[in-house]
Amino acid sequence: MNDKNNAVRKVLGVRHKANQAQVRLNKDLDEAVSEGIKLSFPEANNIQKFIVLIQPATGHWRAGKFEFEFTIPDDWPITKPDIKILTRVWHPNIDENGAVCLSILRDNYLATLSISQFVAGLQYLFIEPNPNSPLNTEAATMFKNEPAKFQETVDDYIEKYCPK
Repeated sequence: MNDKNNAVRKVLGVRHKANQAQVRLNKDLDEAVSEGIKLSFPEANNIQKFIVLIQPATGHWRAGKFEFEFTIPDDWPITKPDIKILTRVWHPNIDENGAVCLSILRDNYLATLSISQFVAGLQYLFIEPNPNSPLNTEAATMFKNEPAKFQETVDDYIEKYCPK
């Protein structure tokens, strides 16, 4: 059993009775970790709030590590999770307040989606940003029209804001 599974089970063990969201979440968390992904639980007694650290292997953001906070509602998967980025990043699909433009969190949300699918969606944003559906219009314009300046700004943000 890996360390992530032990952490999940330790958090679950504190609760007397897991609700339906927690049972599903436990299963999904087992599948969510892959290369370049780490999970942590800042609140020892709360499996429904966790941090996903993504370290892209390729693309503009490959030199960075990015922390996303997942908050899972009690009626999940009926209600979608709240996902925001904690690390400041220069990205067309992520705004300065931490909001993330991910279609499966909006119009394309389905109760059958797993945590690993949300993580994969976040990873994909770092591989293929979509400047045609921006939350940060300035970053999107720079991405399209000034690629060298865009990369310089990305690198500056990584240097200033990414965890080491």
